[in-house]
Amino acid sequence: NAVISLGKEYHILSKVNGSIEEVLVNENSPVKKGDVLIKISSRDLLYQKQLRQSNLDSYMAKKEESDIGKLMTTSPMEYINGLGSSLESARAAYEAAQTEYNAKQALYESQSISLMELESAKASFESAKSNFETASSRLDESNKYLKSLKDEGLSEKDISKKFYESTKKQIEAAIESEKTSIAQLEHQIEDCEVKAEYDGIISKIPAKDISMA
Repeated sequence: NAVISLGKEYHILSKVNGSIEEVLVNENSPVKKGDVLIKISSRDLLYQKQLRQSNLDSYMAKKEESDIGKLMTTSPMEYINGLGSSLESARAAYEAAQTEYNAKQALYESQSISLMELESAKASFESAKSNFETASSRLDESNKYLKSLKDEGLSEKDISKKFYESTKKQIEAAIESEKTSIAQLEHQIEDCEVKAEYDGIISKIPAKDISMA
């Protein structure tokens, strides 16, 4: 004599949003814990990670420049003028990337280029936009802080000291922020592979009938 029973039913939900790229299992397939069941597109998350990494690399370069004392060889106004030049370069790159992306969108709509070419232009545009916004923000913050120091009536030496201490702290805070964002994106990218959380048998696959999770 024997009793045959089914195991407890368990629903596995996606932790991320995105288009479903691939369903790797079928109904009644046995699976082991950790097996990949469904793959969700990580394209947008990878774009975001690329932008964050670009920002992080920029901040790390600025911190290294500050650490070796290069900033201290110039006055705060000379440093701000340098930020202004960087902003204009970032603006030109942003406008060029925007023009290129708009052109590629029109070409893609007319089926003259591939989706990969369009996505490459989009990634370049978003990177240039992020760099421009970062440069603009840094220039505004530096100008405001320098003005506040002058309003305090400090000596030029004290202004230089406080100005660069503040600049370094801002860069360090920005570095930590970008590192945190990248770590979060990496977790989300990992979650684009929906995995079995237990050994079992696949009973239903609703993802087969939809295009987005």
